[in-house]
Amino acid sequence: MSCLLVGLGNPGSEYKYTRHNIGFLIIDKIKTTYEFPDYKEKFDGVFSCNSLFNEKLILFKPMLYMNNSGISVQKIKNYFNINKENMLIFHDDLDMVTGKIRLKFNGRDGGHNGIKDIIEKIGSNFRRLKMGIGKNEKLENSKMYVLKNFNKNEKNIIDIKINNVVDNLEHLVFKNYDKFNNEIKNGI
Repeated sequence: MSCLLVGLGNPGSEYKYTRHNIGFLIIDKIKTTYEFPDYKEKFDGVFSCNSLFNEKLILFKPMLYMNNSGISVQKIKNYFNINKENMLIFHDDLDMVTGKIRLKFNGRDGGHNGIKDIIEKIGSNFRRLKMGIGKNEKLENSKMYVLKNFNKNEKNIIDIKINNVVDNLEHLVFKNYDKFNNEIKNGI
């Protein structure tokens, strides 16, 4: 079985540590922690493949802007003939407190334009891991808020939570969600 792990974000160094790039940060951390090979450019994105937990894992970061993520995801999914049930999308969630993690299966986009585009291209029955990026307490423009960097306290929380996700990746790959949720709750 092959498992496709997709991190959503925006390309470009100016966006690297912004709230909207949680997915990229998670994928990069998986890549370095588990010593995946260098990224290759293809499918309007970058990907890396490795055998891990006796499974073929494909890490992918679309390099189109967030709102067009579905195009890239559809290309790599079709190329590697991945069932949607064997996909996991990592993305930010504006409506959850910083660092809160929630697994979601199927359903609507929740106002996330990257997820919306993926649903439009391949349908909705895929797995998602959402990580909270903090509520927009100042009621500033949401588009501007998601493109801001985390403050120091938020970054510390996000780093801990990303490490927790990566340390428990095997539970996600094998769909041991109860075990994953228990480990994440005890991880801070």
